Order: sequence, then structure tokens, then C-alpha cells
Amino acid sequence: MRLFSIFFFMGTLLIQFYVQPPSLMWTVLLLTGSLTLMVFFSSRFDRTLEESNKPGIKRLQSLSLAAVAFLAGLSLAAFSAQKQLDRRLPVAYEGQDIELIGQVDSIPEYRSNAVQSGKARKTQKIRDEGLRFRFRIQQAFDTKGRKISISGLVRLGWYKDWQALEAGEIWRLRVRLKRPNGFMNPGGFDYEKWLFSERIIATGYVRNQKGKSAHDNKRIAVAPWWSINYWRERIHKIIQAQVLDKPSAAVLSALSVADRSKLDRKQWEILQQTGTTHLIAISGLHIAIVAGFAFLPVLLIWRIFPRLNEVMPLRVAGGVSAIFFAGFYAMLAGFTLPTQRALLMVTIGILGLISRRHYPATSILAAALIGVLILDPLAPMSVSFWLSFIAVGLILLIAKRQMRINHPRLHLVQLQVLLSLGMFPLTLIFFGSGSISAPLANLIAIPWVALVIAPLTLLGVLLMPVFGALSDAFFNIAALAVHWLFKWLEFLSSQAALSVEIPQLPLVYLLMAFAGFLYLLAPKGVPGRWLAFIFISPALLFTPDKPPPGAFDYTLLDVGQGMASVLRTANHTLVYDVGKRLNDRFDMGRLVVLPYLKAKGVRKIDLLVLSHEDNDHRGGAQAVLENRSVDRIESSDLSILPAYDVTPCREGEKWNWDGVDFEVLSPPQNWIRRDETKGVGNTRISDNNRSCVLRISNKHHSLLLTGDIEKQAEQQLVSKYPNLQTEVMIAPHHGSKTSSSEAFLSASQAKLALLPVGYRNRFGHPKADVIQRYKDKGITVLDTVENGALELSFPATNEEIEIKAWRKIRHGFWSR
Repeated sequence: MRLFSIFFFMGTLLIQFYVQPPSLMWTVLLLTGSLTLMVFFSSRFDRTLEESNKPGIKRLQSLSLAAVAFLAGLSLAAFSAQKQLDRRLPVAYEGQDIELIGQVDSIPEYRSNAVQSGKARKTQKIRDEGLRFRFRIQQAFDTKGRKISISGLVRLGWYKDWQALEAGEIWRLRVRLKRPNGFMNPGGFDYEKWLFSERIIATGYVRNQKGKSAHDNKRIAVAPWWSINYWRERIHKIIQAQVLDKPSAAVLSALSVADRSKLDRKQWEILQQTGTTHLIAISGLHIAIVAGFAFLPVLLIWRIFPRLNEVMPLRVAGGVSAIFFAGFYAMLAGFTLPTQRALLMVTIGILGLISRRHYPATSILAAALIGVLILDPLAPMSVSFWLSFIAVGLILLIAKRQMRINHPRLHLVQLQVLLSLGMFPLTLIFFGSGSISAPLANLIAIPWVALVIAPLTLLGVLLMPVFGALSDAFFNIAALAVHWLFKWLEFLSSQAALSVEIPQLPLVYLLMAFAGFLYLLAPKGVPGRWLAFIFISPALLFTPDKPPPGAFDYTLLDVGQGMASVLRTANHTLVYDVGKRLNDRFDMGRLVVLPYLKAKGVRKIDLLVLSHEDNDHRGGAQAVLENRSVDRIESSDLSILPAYDVTPCREGEKWNWDGVDFEVLSPPQNWIRRDETKGVGNTRISDNNRSCVLRISNKHHSLLLTGDIEKQAEQQLVSKYPNLQTEVMIAPHHGSKTSSSEAFLSASQAKLALLPVGYRNRFGHPKADVIQRYKDKGITVLDTVENGALELSFPATNEEIEIKAWRKIRHGFWSR
């Protein structure tokens, strides 16, 4: 069982390294072949006991079993991956209006966040309002009413003139969809991989109709009473309405029905800084906790009425109760794939523990692993799989050992200490950061959630239909417990000295650290467990390479329709633009720039340049400033960050870092905006033309950062610098028709242009005639849509520039 589970798991894991999974034909052949091998070896080596006991035969049996398990895992994962790929939105329907009939498959997430607009930043604000939800397609039609072949789960937004909808309802919607797409950056979250693991075939938004017709967006049927999501939303709404402390109500919704939409940014930051985010994501740990708590009332009843043991043994009754409440809790979480995996894992673990036979904890884990992978062969794509499985595995291993010791209080303390210590290195490995306070935070938080908050919340849910007032009381007591827990976590998160970050690890270091962690979990008696720290230490001591003196590295980050980039020399870091911010959940500074800096081990920014005041270039600045030390800020708009000291990036400014020269070529001093309320500065100059233009060079190579300059600024540069020459340049203003003039491209003499642009963006950038203009000049164009983040290394010698396209490096079968 254990050998089979390991190689079965390795087979499912291998699929992640494929750019394209094997075809369906090869998948079927592999699966058939693996089953044939299994039958052949079983019939051949089980003929006689004497033959099967020979050492050579046993080794051959083990090898054949490993091969069968590996092929079975690979073929099953390949089949599942290909099936999901075949269901993706056809390219022909991207960006086209289509009609969908289907069911709202999640609790709608309502949003209302005000953000400053780009060009009317003085007093006007735009609002990112509306809702997001998952929608399971039942039928699809084109605009002429013809049925088309699209089915599956899509993630939709409804932002303009949206209507209130409820989970479980049937709707007819006109939408525009696109294939799953996300940003591709070093250290960043792989959104496309997450969408694939969630079985989401497309994302998009609801379109509103002009006038009235039979195709208007409308509700077809209310949610049926048996809809799980309908009841989950009702519970969520009652908690939000009845709990007075709204931040605590957000946590209760997350713990009870897995809805985290109400958690604010401060709460997320506290949870991340204390390593306790796993507490509000229903996983194997939560379901195991609920299952363990469900055993207590059975224990009490069986002690009061001991004759019940004659009807059903205590361990069996407790196991049945544990499995029932674990299933109930999984239902509240919506029976999502991660929840199904966790429930199956816990159920197998409980069955193993209550069995009359004494199964080794590793055998129980092996059975759970096989069951989870059969349910979801693509489970290893999800971080939640690793965290849940290892957490539950720790609980099972510890619980199995503790059955021999009659000290319940010692059991609890030991379990919490080991869980807290065990989750800390995993947090560092998977998320690149953590806090030394995390074990201490979890030591208090896990039992507090398990023994106080979760039981009170579930009691509130159970009493809701019959004793509404008592249910509300339980919810508010649970909210008070959440309040005090966050007081404790907030205190720990404020201790900056306890925060730990590690850069993005090479795969070999990651594998070594994981092997070391597994060795730490080895049973008692295994010699040399201290050697595990030798395997883990390289991950903790790793530091990323820096450019040598005279060289520099430049990364154009993938932030969609906007710009963010980072330039590093041997001992200095410059950040040029930080992408857009729409709300707390869509902030490129927090989602892209900070993870990149963390991955590269950058803790200090020597210069932050915000080229101009458009939101898609400066929106993420606040997040960066709150999380990194910044020596100096420059911009063409001195009022861009009212709370900070901003100096002008004026024409003629020069400096040298580590043998690399920097020069500001634009804007002229009289173009700089100094006070937006008084309108000081040349008002005839557009904000785009005010962009800070920066030239970086060493003895052999050069780079030109252009921001959003248009023809007016380009003409000024050409007249001021007739020999404007650069090897690499940023294509001005995302390749719009107002930029990249013939004269400017000729003067630049560039060989390569980098284009920061968003996938299927609403502006239609880059324009086809502009791209043709670059081609006519012999300039190669690389954009972030096809390449993701672009990492360029400019050597100090006359060697060629090294270019890495992150989407090509990170490309998997799930990628666009």
C-alpha cells in the first residue's frame, strides 16, 4: 500500500512538468498497459507461496508494483488534465457576446471600493462596484440564438447596472468571456494554474443590453431548497446581519461557509504576518478539528449510559459522529474540490484509527493519499493539497503515537507544539515569508479556533432554524472570541523583528528542504534525524545572485495594461513605476512588485520613480512604500503622493551606481507639475508627455525607459538629443497610435523594444500599424502578453544581453 501510494503520487506529480499532457490515445494505452501489468504480475507471482517468498521475486514484484502505480498515476492525471483542457473556452468565442443559461455556483461577492482615477485625480473618483460570482453553464448560445458547445464553470463579474442575485438561482446572462489569463512574474501567484485546478474554463463579465428584448439578463428560476450554496448564502447573510462586530463577522463567515469576501486588507496582513492564514481557509486541518470535536458529545453520552457500548462500541460511535460532522462542515464549505479532498483524507484517517486492526499511521496516510488522488488526480497542483495533507498527516502520526500514553493534557500541548513548528517551514517554502512568531501564534490560535470559535460558530449554525435568538448569541460570543484572538495576532504582527523572508528558492533547494522536513517526521528510533537540518539549511541561507559591478539587470514586470519594472546594479535598486491599483484586492504593488522584490531578496529601494500620475503607472506605490524602505521618490508630478517628499525627475540629472550611468532626459523643468490645485506647470503639456524618461548605460549596453510619452515629448527628445541612441527601449505608451513616431524610432537606433501591455485590453494596444513601424525599422518587439515578465541582464562586457521570458520559463499545460 505505502509503496503503491508513493509511486502513484509521483505519477500524478509528473504531469505538472509537461508542457502538453499526453494525447487521449496515449492516456488510454498507458492506463490499459498499467492494468495489464498489474494482472500479469499478480497471476504470475501468486501461484505458489514458495515462489513468491524468494528475495529476487519479491524485489521484482515491488518493482512491478511501483511501475504499475507510477503509470496508473500518470495516465489518470493526464486523462484528467486533457479533459479539462478540452473544456476550455474556444478561442473563436473570446471577446464575443454570447448568451449563457446556468446556475449561480457560489456566494456572490459584492464590492464597493473607491479608488482615485488616473487623469481626473484632483477630486473626482471612480468606483469599482458590482459583484463577482461563479456560474455553472447549462446551455450557451451565440447572438443569433444558435446553440454552441460551451459547458463548465466560469468566473464572472457584473460591474455596471448589476442586479442582485443569489447562490443557486438560474439566470440567463449575456457575457463576454476570455480564456483563463493571469500575470506571469518571478515570485508571483500563478493565477492560471489556480483557475485550472479549480476547473474554471473562462473568466469574463456580464454585458448590459440597450433597450429590452428576450435576451435581457434575467432570473429564470429561484434557488431550489436543496441547493447547498443557497443555504450557505443564507447563513452568511444572517451572520453579517446579526453580528455587531463586522471584522469578526467576516472571520465567522470564512470559518462557517468558506466565504472570505468580507475580510479587509488589515486582517489579511495580520494573518499573513503571523502565519495563520490557514485558519480561515477551510482545509484538512479544520475538518480534522471538527471531526475531533464531534467525538466529545459521544464520549459524554457513552459515559453517562455505559450500556450503549453493548449496542455500538465507543470508538465506532465516535467515528461515525466525527465523519458525520466532518461531512456537514464540508457541505457548509460548499463541497469544493479542496474540501472534498480534505473530507476524504480525514474520513480514511478516522476509519483507520477506529478499526479493530492496528494499522500503521503511514498506511492510513497512504490510503488517504490514494483516495484523494483518485478523486482529484490534479490535486498536487494546489498548495492547499500539500498544506492540508501534511497537517492531517502530522495529526495522524502524533495521534497514533499518543495512544500509548495516558496524559491527555500532554497530548494536546504536544500536538499544538508539533503542528505549529511543522507548519512554519512549510509557510516559508510555499510563500517565501513568515514570522518567527508563527509557531507561538499558532500555539494559541489553533486550539482557540478549535475549542472555542469553531464550536460556537457551528452551534450557532445548527440552532439557526429553531432558536434564532440563541443562535445569534452564539455567533456574537464567537465574534468576541475572534476579536480577542486578533488582538493577540495584531500584537505579534507588530513585532517587525520577528518577520522572516526568504527569496525564491531554486528547485533543488526546495526539494532538499522538503526532504529534510520529511526526515524530521521519521518515526522514533530512526538514526541521525539531526541531518535533516543540513538539508533544510541551504534554503534558509540562500541569497539570489546580484549583478557584478558595471553590469545591471532590468525586469519589466507583467502587470497587464500598465507598467512596473525593477532595475538592479551590484548594490542598488531602482523601481520604475508600480502598476495600477483598483482596490485592496487588485493592487499591482502588492500582487506583483512586492512578491518580485521578495523573490530577489530586495529589502531596500534606493530610488522609486513614478513616471507620471496615471493610475496604471503609480497606483501600487502605497503598498510598496508601506512594505519596503525607500530612500528617494522622484516623479514629474510633485503632488502624486501628498504624504511623502517627492523630488522632480528633471532633465539633465545624472548619477552613477556601481559603474552604471543614469541620466534623466525628460521632462524639462517647466513641464513638471508642482501643485495640482494651483495648476502650476505648463498646462499645455499632457500628463503622458510629462513622463520621466531615463537612460541607463554602461560601457557596452544601454536602456531607455520612456513611460507614456507621446509625439510631443518624442520630438522634444529628438531635438535635444540628435544622437539619442539606445540598445533596448520601452515602447512608449504601450504601443498606442499617439507614440513611436518615425523620427523617434530612427533616432533611438534601438535593436529591441519591450512592450508592457494587457491581454485583450480595451484600448486595443498595441496598434498594428505601430508594430509594423517597429518592424520596418528592424526593431524586435517583445510584449508581456506573450512573454510574461521580461528579465534582461546587461553584462559589463560586450557580450550579448541575456533575455528571459517568464511565461516561456514557467509555461505549463494549464497556461494560456
